[in-house]
Amino acid sequence: MWTLFLLCLCHSVSVALQRERKVDSKQVFFVKTHAASSWKDIAGHLGFDYDTIKVFDMKHWDPRDSCWEMLHEWTKHKKSAATEDELYKALVEAERRDVAERLHQACLCIQKKESLIMRKRTPIYLDGQLCRVLMRNVPEETCMQLRLQRAAQWVRPHLEYSATVWDPYTTKGIQAVEAVQRRAARVTLNDYRQTSSVTQMLNDLQWTLLSERRRNARLTFFYKLVNNLININTDSLLKPAQGRTRGSHTLKFQPLYARTDSYKYSYFPRTIPEWNALPGAVVTAPTVESFRARLEACPP
Repeated sequence: MWTLFLLCLCHSVSVALQRERKVDSKQVFFVKTHAASSWKDIAGHLGFDYDTIKVFDMKHWDPRDSCWEMLHEWTKHKKSAATEDELYKALVEAERRDVAERLHQACLCIQKKESLIMRKRTPIYLDGQLCRVLMRNVPEETCMQLRLQRAAQWVRPHLEYSATVWDPYTTKGIQAVEAVQRRAARVTLNDYRQTSSVTQMLNDLQWTLLSERRRNARLTFFYKLVNNLININTDSLLKPAQGRTRGSHTLKFQPLYARTDSYKYSYFPRTIPEWNALPGAVVTAPTVESFRARLEACPP
């Protein structure tokens, strides 16, 4: 409900900001180029008196220069009140609706391009002013909750895509993936100090190492294979172990021999020894959910 409220608030404030968008130098140049011949009428409708218009006229022989200075003075003194809407009205009242419409269309094109660029970077486009308004008014607790949701919805799915079969085994590969989550922890807690401990941040957030999550995902998939919950024929790969030692379980399988690291750390050769090392109470769990819960309680 709160997220829906924020989205509605973002949309309404964004629309209001676009309507009150301040005139910039590009729009001033556009009017100077296309409506300089009517600059005196435009100035009158923008609020300039006769004497001020006469001063602008005497200073420049080219009407484009007079138009430029007039609009510059208008934006300088009116500040935030010098909006696109006010300029549009002045052009229409000065009987330059053609220029007003062209200026309006040009502004819409610029806004669409900016919106498309931002949408490629972030899932939701927020105007810069709107972001500052929300940052000032939304409590820090709510911001952190939103950042937590963003990390869970946008970061982890990319890092754990096909993690059951793709699980880096080199130290360099493991650290490269973990570094992404460590950066996400800093962003979530909004703590970028060099003296801060990222490990403590992970503990505060109760985030498990990604290497442990990948291990648990592999073992959970293995549990489904053993209990025929997945329609995959594993008779040639999973052969019951012959002997049994004290404290072990009856669901052990023979390890697969591997001569190369690429095969040794593939799914079955890597997961079978880890499965054999699990306690009997874990592998004999009645359901997938109970297996996951017991596995998470069992340290690697």
